[in-house]
Amino acid sequence: MSTLHLLTNNAGFDLLSEQAYLITPEDALVLMAEAVYLANDSLPLQQKVYVLQEDMQLRGMALRSTNLEQLNYPQLVALTAQFDRTLSW
Repeated sequence: MSTLHLLTNNAGFDLLSEQAYLITPEDALVLMAEAVYLANDSLPLQQKVYVLQEDMQLRGMALRSTNLEQLNYPQLVALTAQFDRTLSW
């Protein structure tokens, strides 16, 4: 069962890191809201990681990492349909 993990803050990433056994290779993560600050950090993840473009722009940030893919809200909605479930952290 694939899961899309929506991270809204740094604490969510810390919690998810502590519960790493919950993440499978088929899962993906979306950095949104305050969690976009993690976008330019080195994230030791094997899963696909997306970052919400609008939230980056609101914070005056530019994506420097080539390992992440930016998406907008319509793309986020389409992405949720590709996964069996969605969890917010």
